[in-house]
Amino acid sequence: MRLEQARRTARYAVYAIPGLREEDAAIGRRVREIAEPFLQRTTTARRYGYHATLKAPFRLAGASEAVLERCAAVFAADHSPVMIPSLAIARLGGFWALVPGAEAPALHALADAAVARFDAFRAELTDEEVERRRPERLTQVQRERLVAWGYPFVFDEFRFHITLTDDVGDDPAIGAELTAAFAPVLGADVPVETIALCVEPSPGADLEILSVHPLTGTEAR
Repeated sequence: MRLEQARRTARYAVYAIPGLREEDAAIGRRVREIAEPFLQRTTTARRYGYHATLKAPFRLAGASEAVLERCAAVFAADHSPVMIPSLAIARLGGFWALVPGAEAPALHALADAAVARFDAFRAELTDEEVERRRPERLTQVQRERLVAWGYPFVFDEFRFHITLTDDVGDDPAIGAELTAAFAPVLGADVPVETIALCVEPSPGADLEILSVHPLTGTEAR
């Protein structure tokens, strides 16, 4: 019974994590090496770890974790690696993140495909989950996306980012510190070579990497 209850409350997510594996491109590993100490200084961002969201955390509607993992493997085999072009630092609202410094249609296409493909596994949001997203702060389109896809920032509302800080307001010293730390890799094209299926075992727990799936499709992107 406890196992069944845990499965109902666990949340799963599909993330891009550049430099996750030893065999990944050296530039991806270097970016991760620089980023992770900054995350250790955070409270909220640390819980999610070094990642970029492709499919935001969701509870399972009915399928098993094993079936979800098989879907992730098939999805990854159908998609080729993509690039984060011209890596840059940006302030998004009150937090700082790594973002593409140029147009990234292939990266956005991968995220769009992940949102659509894994939505079949997603349980509908509860009223409490909707309220946690502060719908009164969202646009009408974002509220509609939240209901339809479980997350407001999808498709044309999506912005690829790797979070580095919690909300720190407009403190310019943080931006200067990040720019100095990432100077060796800013402007570089960073490969995304895998997707990671992650799990939050219980509400409020740190997300853990459940399985890693290399992007091995041969389609040119």
